[in-house]
Amino acid sequence: MPLRLARLAEVYGFQYSTLRLKHNRTNWGSCSSRNNINLNISLMFLPPVLRDYVILHELCHLRHHDHSRAFHLLLEHLLTDHLLKLMDSASHPASASHPASATPPSDVQLATKIVHAAAKSRAQFPIDHICSTLIRRYHP
Repeated sequence: MPLRLARLAEVYGFQYSTLRLKHNRTNWGSCSSRNNINLNISLMFLPPVLRDYVILHELCHLRHHDHSRAFHLLLEHLLTDHLLKLMDSASHPASASHPASATPPSDVQLATKIVHAAAKSRAQFPIDHICSTLIRRYHP
């Protein structure tokens, strides 16, 4: 997870202070006012797409330390971009120089499912809504 957080922060232009991995009973992650990110170690048991959802959620808190409309607009934008990149990776296998960067078919399938469900959703922030609904099946 530390590498994934660093990668997503780099891709989307975020800078955080520190990462702490914890065994929380009530949440998947948090972001402090000092830009420290805490992630629940139970994230390791989630599908990678949902793990990325939590990480992106916490990264968005670096710019908006609340759940305001601005926060949700940023999160929805990043989730859309991220899921489309995952779906696109299915048609562009990993290059020879980065063979470990291939996206597993199960990740592509879940990303596609989320995008299709969001397209039919009437929620104000459909991708966030679909991801938060899916993650409720799991317990921190």
